[in-house]
Amino acid sequence: MGTENAPQNGRRAPVPPIFNLWNAADSGSVGVPPQVKRCLKPSVDKSRWAEIFYNVEMRKHDYLGQFEQLVLMALLRLGETAYGMAIRREIQERTGREVSIGAVYATLERLEEKGYVSSFDNEGGRERGGRARRFFRIRGEGAVALKESVEAVRRMGAGLVGSEGWT
Repeated sequence: MGTENAPQNGRRAPVPPIFNLWNAADSGSVGVPPQVKRCLKPSVDKSRWAEIFYNVEMRKHDYLGQFEQLVLMALLRLGETAYGMAIRREIQERTGREVSIGAVYATLERLEEKGYVSSFDNEGGRERGGRARRFFRIRGEGAVALKESVEAVRRMGAGLVGSEGWT
């Protein structure tokens, strides 16, 4: 098996279109000036670039799960006062759903990795014994992802009222 399309977690990573240009430039079938050809060559092997491309492209279309939506909505509602326990409390009060603080923090970390949320530590006061509290806020990308996700759910539900299993 070649390294161009090595399996990634049991799947084959797609080969980006830019590789077609690299291959054509290598074969001489396309007249590419040498200075441009040098710019097209990655400094790492093609399999690594395919993996990077695959991961970046997949993240662009990464849909939010229901709990991620709830956490982002809680962040919007709480504004500058959004920290772990407040987020947990907001979700529990509005949904009636029991939520573990571990699930909240795991989701916040995942959303931060995706670039949808940012966090900062605030100095702790006397009531917390001087311990810092970590606050979270939704970023622009997170607001867009939330809007798209909620809109997708709305479109899927459109017209279902009165359908079998839908009351």
